[in-house]
Amino acid sequence: MSEAVDQWSIYSTEQPDQRRSGGSAYIWSQYASVLLFTGGMLLLAQGAHLFAIPEVVQQQEQPIVEEKVQEEIKPIVVSSEPSSSSKILDGHRQLADKLMQRFSGSHYFHDFEAQAKPGQVEVKFGSSDLFTLGRATLMPAGEQELLNFAHEVFKVARDQEIQIEGFTDSAPVVKNAWLYPTNWELSGARAASVLRTFQEVGFSEQNLRFVGYGKTHAIADNEDKDGNPLPTNQARNRRLVIRIGHRTGW
Repeated sequence: MSEAVDQWSIYSTEQPDQRRSGGSAYIWSQYASVLLFTGGMLLLAQGAHLFAIPEVVQQQEQPIVEEKVQEEIKPIVVSSEPSSSSKILDGHRQLADKLMQRFSGSHYFHDFEAQAKPGQVEVKFGSSDLFTLGRATLMPAGEQELLNFAHEVFKVARDQEIQIEGFTDSAPVVKNAWLYPTNWELSGARAASVLRTFQEVGFSEQNLRFVGYGKTHAIADNEDKDGNPLPTNQARNRRLVIRIGHRTGW
């Protein structure tokens, strides 16, 4: 076996003299030196890597941890005060109740209704006893009742907006047709007359608006299926709608 090793050593070295003096012992010593050198280099590299990692982690992860902590400790503030929209709605409900108590039995406001809705109080009533046929001028007694109404609104809603909407039946305008060619003009003129009562009690002109819808948006049939007029329904369609609040969403 020693002869085989010695013979292998002859072909694995370039110095022939070493095969006589070193043999296999020389080869193993060289191999061990290489292993020791390689192992030492690996240990040095691994040690350098171990010392470098904490610095990288410290530089990169510390701000992330601080940011997460700051997000977690943000306080949640819950206000005990009612929201502004809630206060407005409560105020409109109180106004609607007050108007119902004061005017629901009025002779001049037929089928009077006042209802609080989001952003406004909607008031509806028939207007047959406020105007004469084909005219937009308020009758004196009806005008006084509208002034009383406007005063009540002004007490609690002087800074809010007012919109008056006029509606008529479907009967063509005969009297004063030269002045009001259609029900659109007549309904708009009547709404404007009502609007002036709000101006008289102190509402700003910038907060006042009127609209005439004529015979559109009827709440009852003006005629039967044969085309005959239905006086009761026509009276219901001759009405006013007053909106008190803010125009957004009207």
